[in-house]
Amino acid sequence: MFKEIGTVTRFLAITAALMVVMPLGLLAQAPPPAGRWWHIPKVAEELNLRDDQKSRLDSLYLANRSRIIDLKAKMQKEQIKLEGLLEKQKLDKAAVMKQYDRVEKARSALARERFKYLLQVREIIGYDRFENLKVLFSQWRMNRKMGGSRGMTGHMPGEKK
Repeated sequence: MFKEIGTVTRFLAITAALMVVMPLGLLAQAPPPAGRWWHIPKVAEELNLRDDQKSRLDSLYLANRSRIIDLKAKMQKEQIKLEGLLEKQKLDKAAVMKQYDRVEKARSALARERFKYLLQVREIIGYDRFENLKVLFSQWRMNRKMGGSRGMTGHMPGEKK
């Protein structure tokens, strides 16, 4: 069971990174459209993505982005309500716990939507390309952790420097 939890956690971490961190500048070039890593030429080339796959990823991204924004806003609103309850001089534990449950429900819905998005990406690009994408991202992240002077504009793994 713990192994499965670790796998899911890594899967979710990669999802978040692919949606947020990766598009911020894998390559020293003009940035791709926000959140659309498949528009980075070196990534698309390395993964051998077809135009129809890129088009499907674009459609999926646009549909998903709207849902993610809504779910994130709902979670933030629930967090604000919780903060308000916690700031009151007289603490109503039952109300706080009820609101906490609402925050967690909203957080869970957001995580589920992100996970669903990742599964849909995998369906579009297939198992082999998805595995290659995870390797590319891991290598890029490791390169970034090593503190290379390139920072957010570091080279993709395998690219000539």
